[in-house]
Amino acid sequence: MSLFRGKGIRKSKTQTLVNYIVDDFLVENTITVIYGPPKQGKTMFLLGLTKWIYNNTNMFVEYFDFDNPLIAMQDRKADELWEELNDRFDYIHPEELEKNMRDEEALFVEAKEVLDELVKAADVREKNYKNTVMIFDSASDFCDETSDSSVKLFMSKLKRLRIAGATVIILHHTNKRDPNHKGSTIFKSASDCMYKLKNEYEDETGKTYILEKDDARFRVKDCAFKLSVEDFNIDILEYTEVCIPVHEQLDIRKVTVALRQNKVPMKQGELLDKALETTSANKNATAFLNKYEGKHWKSEPKGQSKIYSLI
Repeated sequence: MSLFRGKGIRKSKTQTLVNYIVDDFLVENTITVIYGPPKQGKTMFLLGLTKWIYNNTNMFVEYFDFDNPLIAMQDRKADELWEELNDRFDYIHPEELEKNMRDEEALFVEAKEVLDELVKAADVREKNYKNTVMIFDSASDFCDETSDSSVKLFMSKLKRLRIAGATVIILHHTNKRDPNHKGSTIFKSASDCMYKLKNEYEDETGKTYILEKDDARFRVKDCAFKLSVEDFNIDILEYTEVCIPVHEQLDIRKVTVALRQNKVPMKQGELLDKALETTSANKNATAFLNKYEGKHWKSEPKGQSKIYSLI
């Protein structure tokens, strides 16, 4: 008789609900890969996400950064974040790790050794990593990203952390000459969700990111976020709003400026003439007003036409 006879999963043990840490984006107890080109602010985004998790959940975050020099993180004011969130946030960095562990029996500062210690301590029965988000920055420090066997071993270790209850996020990079994630395809096949990150635009107040779903086992969506560079606060934005074509963004600005300057509601024809230099006979123009009604402006019937005002 097989050793596993009678040990199969029964229905009562599989009734687990999917829990979203961030709606439509980050699922608890999964492995998520976030990749993007260099100099996009990927680490900054994940620190902002850390603060959002801290403020909106009771979860712990352990951030393993073996990529960025410590002085660069302090220059970005990340040290203020470490102090602010210290009761449920650990920022693990090799430059400090060696100092903190000099008195310990086991001294490990290499990324792979740190991961091995996490795996060794994982208790799949007790789920001792439940309620914990582990972020690994970046994948290339923990494995040879071009080697299938190395990536497979890396992902199998992360699966062990997931089985012990952890929510795992991996920061990864794109190839130099194309927008796809760098290295082995096992990153995609072995992860639960994968997003491509892009810094859509930035100004003096912060950075706006879009994260487009590359692959997923769960019902997640393309998302957008605004990060404040002053305090790492993140706002969740409407993805479709952020991805408005440039010419439509310009027309939205023209319409809202016209409504603001006029101070009183404007008839449709008057608004189109002043803002877009066209008439109500232009079906594309009236369709544009309808498309963004309720988002940037509102209307009410006035005789055979409409009058518009800002929301």
